[in-house]
Amino acid sequence: MAQVYPNDGASMTIGEVVAGLGVEAAPGEDVVLTVIDGGRVVNYTLPEIEDEDPDDYPSLYLATGTFMSRTVTRHAGRKVEHVRRLLWLPFDCDLTDWIGEPAPRVHGLSDDALGQHLADQRLDITETFADLGIPIHRLDVTGYGHCAYVRLDADLAGDVAGTRTLHKATIERVNERVAKLVDPQASDAGTRITRLPGSVNNKASTPRPVVTVLTNDGVIDRAALSAVAKAQPAAPVTPIRTDRLGEDLIGEIVEALAPHWVEGQRHAMAVALGGMLAKAGVAEASALAIVERLSAGDAEPGDRRLAVRRSYDRMRLGQTVAGYTAMKGLLPDAVLSWLDGRLQRVSGATTARITVGGKAAGPKPNDPAFDETVSSGFSSVPESAFHGWFGAYRDLMAPTSEASDAFHLGAALTLAGAMIGRRICTHYASDSLYANLYTVLIGTTGRSRKDTAIKRALSLPQRNETMTMRVPAFKVSRDVSSAEGVVGMLKDQPNTLLYLTELATLLRNAKRKGTSTILDRLIEAWDTPDILQNLSKGNPLEASRPYLSILSAVQPSRLASEMTDEDIHSGFANRWLYITGSGKTPMATPPPVDNAKAWATYLTLFEAIGSYPEGTVLMVDPEARKRWDTWYEMTTKWAGRDEEEDAMRVRHASLIQKIALIYAVSDRAATIEDRHIAAAMSIVDWMWHEVQGLMRLWGVGVRTQIEERIKTVLTRDGAMRRRDLQRKCSNRKWSAQDFAQAFKAMAENGTVEIDDRGVVQCSECR
Repeated sequence: MAQVYPNDGASMTIGEVVAGLGVEAAPGEDVVLTVIDGGRVVNYTLPEIEDEDPDDYPSLYLATGTFMSRTVTRHAGRKVEHVRRLLWLPFDCDLTDWIGEPAPRVHGLSDDALGQHLADQRLDITETFADLGIPIHRLDVTGYGHCAYVRLDADLAGDVAGTRTLHKATIERVNERVAKLVDPQASDAGTRITRLPGSVNNKASTPRPVVTVLTNDGVIDRAALSAVAKAQPAAPVTPIRTDRLGEDLIGEIVEALAPHWVEGQRHAMAVALGGMLAKAGVAEASALAIVERLSAGDAEPGDRRLAVRRSYDRMRLGQTVAGYTAMKGLLPDAVLSWLDGRLQRVSGATTARITVGGKAAGPKPNDPAFDETVSSGFSSVPESAFHGWFGAYRDLMAPTSEASDAFHLGAALTLAGAMIGRRICTHYASDSLYANLYTVLIGTTGRSRKDTAIKRALSLPQRNETMTMRVPAFKVSRDVSSAEGVVGMLKDQPNTLLYLTELATLLRNAKRKGTSTILDRLIEAWDTPDILQNLSKGNPLEASRPYLSILSAVQPSRLASEMTDEDIHSGFANRWLYITGSGKTPMATPPPVDNAKAWATYLTLFEAIGSYPEGTVLMVDPEARKRWDTWYEMTTKWAGRDEEEDAMRVRHASLIQKIALIYAVSDRAATIEDRHIAAAMSIVDWMWHEVQGLMRLWGVGVRTQIEERIKTVLTRDGAMRRRDLQRKCSNRKWSAQDFAQAFKAMAENGTVEIDDRGVVQCSECR
């Protein structure tokens, strides 16, 4: 943000300030400044006071047009017929209008509250003007609001009457986007005076400086201004609304947020909460009910309600809405994850299926449209996750591939965990906990480059260009098809990293009767027992001190199709580190990995691990323990509210400890320090946010496919008799009995309705 005045604290004359704004008089015209003191108005031409100190004229204004010489008098003048040319178009944005509160309340706001309102208003101004194609040349904070300036080309500047007409219409277009953003009376460009940067607004008991916070190049011409002035109002974008939230859920949300609804962050929390609720499709009335309960006894309840209303207004207009990201730092991670999870459930109930191109799209294997839609909602992994060695690894690999940085991180963490093996552990819940990870990279086929990220990591130990060998402690295996195969693999090579190019294949194979115990063995192996057995009669096997890591990939649709409730509750699904990512900018010819740097990077990690004696135990130090205790207490507080979420979160504590151990070893640390726990928590909390969205798509079995088919047929062909519906929905994947059960469930929950004639219609498809 540029600041025109003051300039590095240096004293400037009035003439220097005006010149800094790019204003100068042409022959035969005057630049006019005005002082307003206690209602007394005094006009000056620039030469009369240009050598004066602005501090001697605290309420100092500059006219927005130049005037014919000697037509403006000391106490009168500034008539439109005397305006020679316009300097710019002013857009006066007063907080009292925008907030809807009387001036005394606005003038009495604390510095923090006023600053928050100004930041929100500035966002509305810059986004609205950008949406309309209006280039802001300068934006000033005027004490209790803003003034935006738009520079004109010579044609518009000289056409005073015509440009003022366009100015008035442009203000109307702006206010159609955001109500009461700009003062509609301030359409008198030329004669209008606005505060000079560096002057002081003395309207209230606390003087407020006028400061330029934004400057840009750019001039608007007649064609562009006319296009804005004549533009039709934009069609509002209305979010999906649910019915009002139930009283129990409103109470839960209020109870969760109340301890953190504290002075200094209430406004920011109201803005972020309003955005999260709006994005989840919560009815505005319910959002207001929540914030009104939270602000009971608050000094500024009206501000909190306004924050929520503005979030919903911005959502309707398709503008940027603060939400989950804005709430980070305001709430503990555990509370934020719980809140986001509850709202994900609300959103899922409203948008039961993903819509692509106007048609219902259920999860289908290899469905690019579905996968692209899901992947578009993925968020970036926190920068704090790229701690130490892992940041260096990302910097090495990222320029060589379109793969997401998150994928490089997931692959590197799994590689490091496999290299550590049983050499180093930590103690958690009185047991030894090791660094092995089961990691799955989730993204679209092709451009997300999941396998590229995996191959980059697995090739790291082979990138030496000398005869020096530093063989990792693990062996890579690429296939496992049975429980016997898992134990046999670990019997032959106790430390194995299993590379699965498609996790869905493993899940699908595990459902077959002959291989149904494979997931049980994988669950057991994750816990690194002393002995792993498969006691089948035909081929009893035993692996001593097994250490299994898995690095795999999958598409969102295939994961949705294969992951079941049984996987969630059996303990298989909750042992995974889920890493989501989208492809980066296409690279037609990516540069090769620098082998020398890659080998040096590998040696750094290899030697760090080797610096610990075999059997080392790293404990969590006291500072890290404080952070851990706070996180754990907050997490357990919200247990018992959702059975599936509880099942998925039960291994989060272990995952954090495993990842923190990996970070500590990579740093050659003597203990697991606070920085290691914090970085590990950031990954797992981010992962949980991503998983909550994915979980809404999991377990899409035959019944859900039938339901989606019924909705599709009724939407496409309209109401029909049940026998015709069943005929059009027939598929070799399901039986008539499957159809009957799905249809009955839809009728009972009101998704479909049957009239007296036996005609079926879809209540959700109207």
